[in-house]
Amino acid sequence: MLETLPDLRGIYIAGGGVEGAVQALRENCAPADIKLVVHPLTEEIRGALRDEYITLMGWMLPTTAAS
Repeated sequence: MLETLPDLRGIYIAGGGVEGAVQALRENCAPADIKLVVHPLTEEIRGALRDEYITLMGWMLPTTAAS
C-alpha cells in the first residue's frame, strides 16, 4: 500500500493487523510521516505511540442493544 499510494497521509485500523502496519511504517517511513489511528491498546501499540508511529489510539465503547 505504501508503494502504490505515495500520497497516503493516514490509515485507520478498526481491527486486526495493527502490528503489521506498524512494522511496515517502521521499515519504510519516519515517525509521523503517515498518521495511524488504531485500537485497542496493546504493548505493541504502546511502544509505537511512544515512538510516534501511531498518532492516536481510540477506544470503542460497548453498545447496548435496544429491546
